[in-house]
This record gives sequence, C-alpha cells and structure tokens, in this order.
Amino acid sequence: MLPFGAALALVSVAGCAIRVAHQLLVMRNLHLGLDSTWYFLEAGVIRHHGAYADPNVFTAHRAATAAWPPLYPALLAIVQVVFGDAARTAQLAGAVMGGVTVALTGFLARRVADDVTALFAAALAAVSPLLVAVDGSLMSETLFVPLALATALAVSHAVRRPGLGMWVLAGAFTGLATLTRVDGVLLFLCVVAPAAVFGRERIEMRLRQVAVAGAVVVVVVVPWVARNAARVDSATIATVSSGTAIGGANCHDAYYGRALGSWSFACIDTQLRTTLDETRWSARVRDDGARYAVHHLGRVPVVAAARVARVSGLWPPGDQVDRESLETRSRTWQWIVVVTSPFVVVAGIAGLVVLGRRGRSIAPLAGLVATSALVALLGYGNTRFRAAAEPALLIGIAALLRAWARALRPPARPGRPTPGLPR
Repeated sequence: MLPFGAALALVSVAGCAIRVAHQLLVMRNLHLGLDSTWYFLEAGVIRHHGAYADPNVFTAHRAATAAWPPLYPALLAIVQVVFGDAARTAQLAGAVMGGVTVALTGFLARRVADDVTALFAAALAAVSPLLVAVDGSLMSETLFVPLALATALAVSHAVRRPGLGMWVLAGAFTGLATLTRVDGVLLFLCVVAPAAVFGRERIEMRLRQVAVAGAVVVVVVVPWVARNAARVDSATIATVSSGTAIGGANCHDAYYGRALGSWSFACIDTQLRTTLDETRWSARVRDDGARYAVHHLGRVPVVAAARVARVSGLWPPGDQVDRESLETRSRTWQWIVVVTSPFVVVAGIAGLVVLGRRGRSIAPLAGLVATSALVALLGYGNTRFRAAAEPALLIGIAALLRAWARALRPPARPGRPTPGLPR
C-alpha cells in the first residue's frame, strides 16, 4: 500500500489532469468574461510596464489603478513571462492551482480525521464540479482557495503547538488572501481569531495569538493600501471590486426583481464611469448601494435568504446558471454544479457535525464555511463564492463516507480456538 504522501500526490496530479481535460474539452470555445478579461489584460500591463495601471487606458502614461486586489494578476504576469501570454496558458495555470487545492484539502482532512478520510476528501476535491469550474475560469478564486486552505491548515497546526510561529504563518496567508480578494479579511474574523479566542491556552496567550496574527495581516496588507492612498487617492484594498459589489447587490433589481439575491449590472451606473475617475465612481456606486440597503432594511431578511440560497445552489437553478455562465464558465457544466450543490452543502455540513461530535477540531473547517456564508450575506449569491468552503464541505462528506464504510463492514468473526489450549 502506498504511503499517504505518495497517494495524495497521485490524487493531486489526477485533479490537475481533470482540470486540464476540462479546459481542453469543455472550455475550448468559451470567451473570457469581463472580470477574467480584466485580470488577463492587467497581467499584461504588469509584465510589459512593471506597473499596476488601468488596462483600459491605452496611452503612454497609464493611470494607476486599484480596481481589484493585485495578487492574482501578478501571478498571471509571472505565468505570462515564463510560459507565454496566451489566454489558454493562463487558464491552464489554474489547473496547477487546482492540484494544490486538492493536496491542501487532503492535508487539512488528515489534521481533523485520518489518512483514509483525507484521501477520500482529496479525491472528492479532484472531481468537484464547482472547484473544476473555478480553476478554469481565470478568476481570482483559483488563487484565493489555496490561500484560504493554507490559512485553515496553519491555524489547525497552531492550536496544537505552543508558540506563535504558526499564528504568524496564519496571519501571512490571511494577508495574502486579502490581497487576492477583498473578502479575504473575513478569514481572520471567521478562521483565525475564533481558533485563538476559544483555544485552551491562558487568556493572555490567546489574546497574544490574536494580536500577532492580526499584526501580520496588517504588515502584509498595509503597503498596498498606502500605495493606493498615494496613487489613486483612496486608502483601500480595492476600489471597483468592492464598490460595484455593494452597488450592484443593493438596488431594486437585486431586492425585488429577477436578480433577487444576486447582482445587477444595471445598478452600477456605468455611464458615470466616463465622467468620473475610478475612485470617485466606485465611491459613488458604493454609497448608492449602502443608502439603498439602509432605506430598505425591511427587505434585507428576504434578500439575505436569497443570497444564501444562491451560493448554496438551492435557488433558482435556471437563473443562476444563466448568470454564472457569463463568467468564463460553461453553461452545461454549471448545470452540473447547481444540481450537485444542494447535496454537497447538506451532506458536508452533516459530516462536519459528525466530526465535531467525535471530538475532532472542526473550527477551521467551520470557519471556512462561515466565511463563504458571510461573503454571500454581505455581497450577493454566486456559487463561486462557496469555493473556499467547498473543500471543508467535501471533508465532511468524506467523513460520512468513512463512517458508512465502517458501519457496513461485516463484523469480524471470532477466531477458532487452537486445539490443546483452554477456551
């Protein structure tokens, strides 16, 4: 029988191969969506000009931008330098990141269960329709998910070891995740801080752990925020991504219309983008959305429920497929994602409950699920926002499968007594 490390490596390579096949077969005729196009073009700007500048401004002096966080386009720029600037090459790089996700899923499952459950979980991550789609979409989730898993894995080690080294590592991964997606900061609130606060150390040590991890997050993120304050007049992690997320998710269409619980392009007033700069336009859109939410507080519970239903794939399947197929994802494949999502969510949560009742430390896994839920509640519903929680849910499913396999195993027959020996 193969050692755990070798078996997990094989499963990870298989997961990578499945993603390559998905790219070459399912995605071969798909065009890039708007966000994917921006990431790809921005990577080219970084590669050729050595600057984080607006790829939509084709002049000698490009305007500095903070539209989206910088880490994912920077990764794509490295891919372009090493492997070439074809869009397909950039998408195939997501297959490699998918292999990393599979491996980290296995390592995290091993921390909370056993080797067999860990390999089950890694195999599920290798074939997960949601994760396969995310890794081929040329979107920031393909980098965000491994960083979120690395954060949870560091926390899982930190709570079992004395010292602050692993808390430093957890803070570093959280900071990098925040520089990939703005909502990465929720990992600190849902994964890192709770594990420290509710740990078994003395209260002084627990507070020190939170402070150290938080300080590292700040150290990682602040240079980028300072750069934005100087270059785009906004001390923020991202302008457009956060502003449009709030504005497009808090308007009449997203509260009462067909886009209930989702996001509406019509609500971000794109005409103003031609007259206002990036920072002022983003602030205007964000403030409009915030005001709308405040003025329609009575509608918020319904909208919140719709957002969670959408991120869970529970409702409404047809409309969700229509919207998600515009984001460099196959319409046919998204039907598979939506159909399998309710089972993954329900069975995954049930499995995590089983692990918790057995005394396993599931706090980092529950934190990943909580992070995705908060992203939906504070933003809008989209199954790709569940990507960071998907490995945790798959670990729960693997635990259920392991428990069922043990229950179905026939009881061992008592051995026949050896002649001449007393019974």
